[in-house]
Amino acid sequence: MLKVARYEALREGLSEADAEDAASLALLDYLQAISTVEHPFAWIRLVARRKAWNFIRVEKTRGKKEELKDYCPEASCKPFEEVECFIDLGVALRAIGEAERCALVAKFVEGEDLESIAK
Repeated sequence: MLKVARYEALREGLSEADAEDAASLALLDYLQAISTVEHPFAWIRLVARRKAWNFIRVEKTRGKKEELKDYCPEASCKPFEEVECFIDLGVALRAIGEAERCALVAKFVEGEDLESIAK
């Protein structure tokens, strides 16, 4: 079962070490849910893939946090708490029209701060 879980995690693009971790976590979840699982191999493959996706998502988030840390010049800035703001900003920018988005970018490039642009 561990080989199956490891294989699935590797197929999703994890490194050897991360695939081992994802497979171990999937196997632990299987052992906890063993009484309710009807198709063990299908279940372990699905859970291993989901664990791999979680590893990948965490790595991407960690990379974004590092980018934000580099972007934030002030010592008082809290980039980890501002991730949601950036995500909300991205959603808002996708929701407005192309002309409005271009105008916002132009104002930002001209040097206006984001607070005055938001008003």
